[in-house]
Amino acid sequence: MRKSLNLLAALGLGLAFLSSCVTTQPTGSSSAAASSASTGLSSSMTTESTGSSSSSSTAPSSGTASSSASLSSGTASSSVITLAVPTNIVLTTRTLSWDAVGGAISYNVRINASAVYAAPSNQYVLDASLYGLTSIEVQSVAGAVTSAYSSPIDFPLYFTLPAPTGLAQNGDEVNWDVVSLASSYVVKIDGTEYPTSDNSYAVDPTKMSSVAVLAVGNGGYILSSVYSAAITLASTLAAPTGIAYADGVLTWAAVVNATGYEVTINGGTAQHADTNSLTIGYDNVGAVVFAVRALGDVSHFDSPWASKSIQINPLVLATPANLSLNNGLLTWDAVLHADGYKIYVNGDYYDSVIANSYTLPAALLAEKDDYLQVQAISTIQTASGLSARVYVGVIEIDNETSLKSITGQGRYILGADIALSQDWTPLAFTGSLDGGGHVINGIIITGSFSQIGFFSSLEGASITNLNLQGSINASLSSDAGVAGALAGLSTGSIITNVHASMALTIASPNGLGYVGGLIGHAIDTSVSSSLYKGAIGVSDSVAGGLLGWVSDSTTAQTISQSKAKGTLVVTGGNSSYAGGLIGYLHDSFVTISQCVASLDVTGPAIVGGFVGYLGIGKIDNSYAEGTLTATSSTQLQVGGFIGQTEGYNNAVRYCLSYETIIHSGTGNIGSFVGVTPGGTFATIYTECHYDSTLSSLDRIGNTSSGRGDGITGVATASLDGIQNYDSTIWSFAGTRPTLLWEATAND
Repeated sequence: MRKSLNLLAALGLGLAFLSSCVTTQPTGSSSAAASSASTGLSSSMTTESTGSSSSSSTAPSSGTASSSASLSSGTASSSVITLAVPTNIVLTTRTLSWDAVGGAISYNVRINASAVYAAPSNQYVLDASLYGLTSIEVQSVAGAVTSAYSSPIDFPLYFTLPAPTGLAQNGDEVNWDVVSLASSYVVKIDGTEYPTSDNSYAVDPTKMSSVAVLAVGNGGYILSSVYSAAITLASTLAAPTGIAYADGVLTWAAVVNATGYEVTINGGTAQHADTNSLTIGYDNVGAVVFAVRALGDVSHFDSPWASKSIQINPLVLATPANLSLNNGLLTWDAVLHADGYKIYVNGDYYDSVIANSYTLPAALLAEKDDYLQVQAISTIQTASGLSARVYVGVIEIDNETSLKSITGQGRYILGADIALSQDWTPLAFTGSLDGGGHVINGIIITGSFSQIGFFSSLEGASITNLNLQGSINASLSSDAGVAGALAGLSTGSIITNVHASMALTIASPNGLGYVGGLIGHAIDTSVSSSLYKGAIGVSDSVAGGLLGWVSDSTTAQTISQSKAKGTLVVTGGNSSYAGGLIGYLHDSFVTISQCVASLDVTGPAIVGGFVGYLGIGKIDNSYAEGTLTATSSTQLQVGGFIGQTEGYNNAVRYCLSYETIIHSGTGNIGSFVGVTPGGTFATIYTECHYDSTLSSLDRIGNTSSGRGDGITGVATASLDGIQNYDSTIWSFAGTRPTLLWEATAND
């Protein structure tokens, strides 16, 4: 028994010795190495006894492990170990797996017989960039000991392209980063797919579409990507249209979704506008190029620039007004857009100034009866005409004697009311008269003259703040004679706040005459805040309640905030036009604005509540009221506002007729105009109305040949509801519109 135990102990020591000094020899490998065996080697190791006590060798044993030992005389034998070749190699997606090999610490994976990658376990994830038919071999590794590689297996590997990145809009196209290996792309716009070979695609910038992109594979081992994250297109705003310029303001059609606008003038610095208009003033003349673009927000790109070249004519500067000379200082109202002023003495240029005042030198102050005038000038705009005259020496008039002693020129001012005791002889006048708000009454003019009025004629004169009372019963001594309460003829004059309450009876036995309640014939004359009140009876003449004939001006003039009130009766042939405010208007430089004709008018054939015959002219924000009576039996041309309009060079805007029309003859009779042009060349009337309760006639008399666009009948009860009239000009406080200035007028 003891001998058996000793034998077993000796066997254990021998095995321990062999375990510590075994030498390994790999087989089935392209290389060999020797090392101390790992303690992890067990069942996969095969040992073979050599009868030597110092070494052992290993040999493969068909993937199985066995062991044997021979101990003799206290010596150990050497052995050789091998690792099994991995088997059952499988590819799931991109993960390789195989059966674990006993004794293997790691593995080598050889791809396409070249690149070798270490795997710590019996699994290995192939790189995502590998694609195509790929050869795979696996080798067991235990330190320096390796097995043979497994037999090559060809696996198909598929590479999925990444989704495109950098997708962005650039105006009317989208772009994205190039995807390596992509054969092409698909752009999906609002759900519809569009193929493209480039990394860009045209889009509609006016639509807020949803856009995504995928990269397309090669149809083999390279697979298409998923779609990129979608972007929403920012649409490009439409370019502004309808660029126009008027009265210092540039306008254009509003652009939907615009947050504002930018404007350039002749390529200069952009100016911002919150709305579709920009006040640019009057400093640009000639061919001016305006460019406008609409500004977008995060959802809209700015629009393209829209440009337009507009020819802008220079303004004609207003004539300096309200000249006053006190203590040697000449002053006047500043003129808009003027750069300076020229001073004229007795019609000749004298000096220039920048401000609207001028200190007269002593030598000029010493002169009596010299008159001064002022002209507004500009480096850009057209110079004004010369102002009304202001005389260096001012003469005060306070009685009849001094009134009759005035000469045809000079500067005068009334210091008191004056009552005349004798008939008055008309006087030609070129100076200035400030009535000071006083009244000259008892005026009686009789006899025969070619020019009849308190002044027979005014030329370059200024008449202000004057009240006239009396009567005229006279005849015109020549063809084309003229008559009016203030003056028969006025040329280049300024009439302000002149009221005439006078009865006028005028005959014209020697040809057609021209008679007005205030002035018979006005040329280059402005009239403001003035009134005629009374009864006018004329024969064989063109007649108007305020002005008989307006014509032949050479500079812009206005007849404004003035009124005629009373009755007008005209007898004679068909050339004896009758108009509530003006008998015959034929002047392209004159604008009639905010005036009232409140008369009962009777005339032969051509009769108008406001103008008898409109040849050329502009009328705005005015009205006529009363009764019209036409006495001729045929060829009538009668209208509540205008008897006859001739030609297209006319504009009648925001005007009203409250007239009752009486006639028994035949012709063209209209509630607003008797005869007016037809065709489509131009629109003459804008926002004009008539009281259809007072007159049930058609708006125009010549309905078959004329054009009444812009004229509308409104019942009396609805007149206070008329729209689009300027509330700073018109009052709607009563039953029908009237002019605001009338509330404070003394008529």
